[in-house]
Amino acid sequence: MEALLEFLSGPVFRLAIVVAVLGTAAQYVQNAMVIARSSTDWKKGFRDTISAMITWVNPADRIRRRGFLGELLTWIVLAGVLVVPLFYLGHARLIGRNLFLEWPVVPAQISDLLTKLTMIALVLLLIVRLADHSFRRDMRRLDWMPMILALTAFVSGYLVAHPGRSPMSPDNTALIHYVSADALLLIAPFTRLARCVLLPGAYQGAVQHRQEVAS
Repeated sequence: MEALLEFLSGPVFRLAIVVAVLGTAAQYVQNAMVIARSSTDWKKGFRDTISAMITWVNPADRIRRRGFLGELLTWIVLAGVLVVPLFYLGHARLIGRNLFLEWPVVPAQISDLLTKLTMIALVLLLIVRLADHSFRRDMRRLDWMPMILALTAFVSGYLVAHPGRSPMSPDNTALIHYVSADALLLIAPFTRLARCVLLPGAYQGAVQHRQEVAS
């Protein structure tokens, strides 16, 4: 088991980071080039893609589209997904060991509180999204995986940090944590999350088209 955990937290983790970074970059470049085809200025595609991304993440606009509760939960989840995996002490040591860097950390009290808030927000967000018929209609099966894997990774990670509260052995808890976290990194660039963030204009147009056809 120790060798498997080392493999998942070492080579597989490094591969997952590479896939997440390069996959996201490839999606962005591909989307920008699609926009650039309609213009003589190839740089316009990259500028328009960035502009669309900034507009898409505008909280005020998103609240009008999705409602206050869904957006509040989304931003709590985003804060947790950005801060805890990157700056929690155990993760910082893992990242620093794999990337040969001195990685910053946040105090344990903050990461622990943010982990709890993120777990609660993920459960509530799943319920809110499942209750939204139009949202469910636009989702493929794969598109639900980031939330499910993130919830699994956060719950198992919390239990790894608090082994006395885990119903499983520390090794099994760590195994679930590593597998879910690695899988999340590997699939993230290829899900709805990447599509609607990296090319929101085209994504929203496709959604509208499907809705018109369905009606």
